[in-house]
Amino acid sequence: MPHIQPLFNDTDLESFGRSLDSAASHAQLGALFEERRLHEPEAELRWPKWKRLKLTLCHAQHEAGNGNPVLGFLTFILRPSRFVEDPVRFTETCEQVNRVLAFYGLRFREDGKFAKIQAATTIDEARERELQLLT
Repeated sequence: MPHIQPLFNDTDLESFGRSLDSAASHAQLGALFEERRLHEPEAELRWPKWKRLKLTLCHAQHEAGNGNPVLGFLTFILRPSRFVEDPVRFTETCEQVNRVLAFYGLRFREDGKFAKIQAATTIDEARERELQLLT
């Protein structure tokens, strides 16, 4: 049976948005949403990338009734082949995303897949999980 991810809360979606801010330009972000068939809400003013990410992912998960579209987009935008020319940015972005995922018992691996881990309940535990992954 496939994994059904519960909905991510608003604060965590914002954290994902801020973590992914440097992973794509505004133009690339629109193309990535389109490729994943994610509907980007209309904006009166040009939003910063993190907010576009947060609102689009929020809409997608509520439309699906679960957090799987968020995980799918994380897998898509963080596919390692997108970062061949900038592996440091890939590592840093994954580390930021993993700090949030640790609270959900998940980790995004270097190979572009998710792994289940023991869920963190405190910031110290999330940092500890991150340090364990680096060693």
